[in-house]
Amino acid sequence: MDKKNLKLIVGSVIAIVIGTFIYDRISQNRKPPLPPYPPAPNPNGNGGGGGNNNSVNYSPYAYALYEAMDGWGTDEDAVLEIANMQEAPQIAQWFDQNKLLFEGYTLKEWIEGDFSGNEESQLLNKFGY
Repeated sequence: MDKKNLKLIVGSVIAIVIGTFIYDRISQNRKPPLPPYPPAPNPNGNGGGGGNNNSVNYSPYAYALYEAMDGWGTDEDAVLEIANMQEAPQIAQWFDQNKLLFEGYTLKEWIEGDFSGNEESQLLNKFGY
């Protein structure tokens, strides 16, 4: 086997190893699916955590919003999907009442940090700010 073919084989192996590593890293960073819609009733009747005493559990949506905006990059589709829900203002209220679960920031602060311009304004409006 000559040097040219050996270099080609070694280069191909390196490319496969690097590609596999990158794929594994990307697949580990996939966001979890959104919770089912509409929000499920909470068997405890407390909205899934502190705050008001309603019978709907908004916590899965609040956590989905947090996951969509936490870390490097933002999952805009997940945020928009929840923002378009009829219950978006109640989800925002639950998020804000339990902000210590989300690094101490309100949903408004998360949105202002991850979005800008018209998109930011529309999201803040949909969440009732």
